[in-house]
Amino acid sequence: MNGSDSSLWFKINEERGSEVVYFKRRHGRLWKLGDGTFGIVYVVHSELRGNDFAVKLLYDNESTVPRSLARMPKEAVAAITQRVVEEAGWPAEVSARFSKIVLEHYRRPDALVLALARADLPGWDGCLESIRKRANSAAVDRFNRESTVSRIIREDQLRRNNQAQVSGTVDIIGSTQRFQSYPAYQQLKPEFDAMGVSVSDYALVMDKYECSLKDLLERGPGEAYWIAPAALAEVFEKRELPAALTALTSARGDLERALDEIVNAPATRSRAARDRKRSIAGESR
Repeated sequence: MNGSDSSLWFKINEERGSEVVYFKRRHGRLWKLGDGTFGIVYVVHSELRGNDFAVKLLYDNESTVPRSLARMPKEAVAAITQRVVEEAGWPAEVSARFSKIVLEHYRRPDALVLALARADLPGWDGCLESIRKRANSAAVDRFNRESTVSRIIREDQLRRNNQAQVSGTVDIIGSTQRFQSYPAYQQLKPEFDAMGVSVSDYALVMDKYECSLKDLLERGPGEAYWIAPAALAEVFEKRELPAALTALTSARGDLERALDEIVNAPATRSRAARDRKRSIAGESR
């Protein structure tokens, strides 16, 4: 069986109305692109966009470096809080009160504890501890870093000219911070367990490129630009580099070397062949 599996779906961009994507199968198995240090990557399909994408499911693990809620984006705190109150099973009114207090005071830890204590919400201390524990995880940290870097790169690219020729590997089209609540996770969990993989609530859906975000996060947003496959094919077809790539120093250097090999390879092979013939002719004398 090939194509999208309609039973393996989850939503992205919930805060903007949501969009459903489906895992794809190839030869009857999940179409897996690879494993990384921070997550496992599969191919998914969006019917809304009519295209395939890559989804990175971030591993569910805790960090050894403490981080406070105050340093997190508000939308991340909101998503974590929502998941915690859902799991707590509180009535809607109690959940709304708790969430409102957390979002109003999370940047001041002492004020947050005082406000929750005064609100007299049953079990608030346990829920607050769950929020802090989730916030202090490598998955959350990675999710926020990749989302931030993607936004920086995209904004930078949109300021450039001739954008049709340049594209970034970190063009994240959507994400979710509640992956485990969807049917895809529930059905795939036994498969993840069999592989010894524990995935988190955090998933990033991005363009399906050959390269990953690892280079970007290790080298920094100032260097890690890549050329889209379609644009790359055009470069080698025309055998010249467009002016729009002048700012992409590291990528341009690699392209120039590869282009030089392609352009000059026939001449190099012809010279080598002539040299071999001369050498053989000299030896025969």
